Amino acid sequence: MLWNIGSLPLRSATTPLCLQAATLRQVPVIFALVQENREYLRTWLPWVDANQKPADTYHFLKSARNSTLSADRKDIFEIRYENQLVGLIDLHDYNPSQQSVDIGYWLAEAWQGRGIVSDACTLLIGYAFKKDKNLEKVFIRCALGNLKSRHVPERLGFEYIGFDTEKHIINGREHTMAVYCMERKNWKKNDTR
Repeated sequence: MLWNIGSLPLRSATTPLCLQAATLRQVPVIFALVQENREYLRTWLPWVDANQKPADTYHFLKSARNSTLSADRKDIFEIRYENQLVGLIDLHDYNPSQQSVDIGYWLAEAWQGRGIVSDACTLLIGYAFKKDKNLEKVFIRCALGNLKSRHVPERLGFEYIGFDTEKHIINGREHTMAVYCMERKNWKKNDTR
């Protein structure tokens, strides 16, 4: 999914939320936000322990943006609320044969409970369906025990389709992932955003 993200930033019409392409200039700010939230984030996200210095964040962003393979490509966006970086959201695992993509996200703990991730997903899903006419499905996968994260797709009307049979090790603990799907036809039906 090699989109031209030059049409960003995406702005919410109802909240002070903005999504913009994550840039290498923002590495120090992104890394600092991860550092501030390290203990909280590492409970659910496998990459946190590998992100030990700003250079790790730099290499992650650079490799995600420069991948020429659609399946390895990540389109990463800053979640800004009241003009402050509060997390990241991305499109990844684009599968042309299934016409699908996954959304991943994380938010600083202090900004949770305000509907920010739900609003960010709404903006990004609308953007993805608009930019890629072949895209038919968007998936969100969350650890079964991560109830806050699971509430996001449920709030947005995603269909719970089951759990991923592959076990994921996060911070030394095994997790099963809940899988949610939004089909284009259902997004259009529910899209009053």
